[in-house]
Amino acid sequence: MFKWYRLAISLHIIFTVTTLITFLFFVYKQDLRSQAVDGLFLKVEELEVLLHATNTELEKATKSFNNLKIKSLQILCPKAYSKNLTLLPDGEFYYLGDEEFNWTRSKAFCDENDMELVNIKSENEITMLWAVAKEISLDWWWVSASNVGRPGGQYAWSDGRELPNNSSWWDKENNQPDSVQSKKEFCVDFRDGKLYDYKCDKDLHFICKVKSKCM
Repeated sequence: MFKWYRLAISLHIIFTVTTLITFLFFVYKQDLRSQAVDGLFLKVEELEVLLHATNTELEKATKSFNNLKIKSLQILCPKAYSKNLTLLPDGEFYYLGDEEFNWTRSKAFCDENDMELVNIKSENEITMLWAVAKEISLDWWWVSASNVGRPGGQYAWSDGRELPNNSSWWDKENNQPDSVQSKKEFCVDFRDGKLYDYKCDKDLHFICKVKSKCM
């Protein structure tokens, strides 16, 4: 019986030691995991610091670059520089004035001041321009497109690009362009992010864009 007692004690000791080893191993693994997680959080914090520093440097570089463009503009195109220009997110300078001219006079004003009546390149640009223009006036604004010198109903930008009548840039909910059948000259304006055709002799606000030669 004493032998069985000793065996029972031995088994109990083995069980206890095994349990203790298992527990210690579990704690060790948890500690390793904790260290790994702590290390991961540390790396994330380091990346956040690096990203903030990079963004700061990028902002400084962008500001310096814009200052260089302004100096270049002042030297190369003083007429444009003298206007109250707006630097938009695309990195370009625009003039959105309080004046209201007809399309021909608006185009001439831009040309006389080393700018051009804006040639829109994308829907994003329309949205960007309207976001600024609507703070000045919620009315319509002239852009460079027209059918001047072209068959009625065929529109093009002043840089030569076609403006198809089925373009999604037109306000299709209001059947734009609605002067396609007319043989008269019509010019293009925009409002609320969409294009419209309109009689060229009407006085509206207009948007000029500084020419690339100025920067």
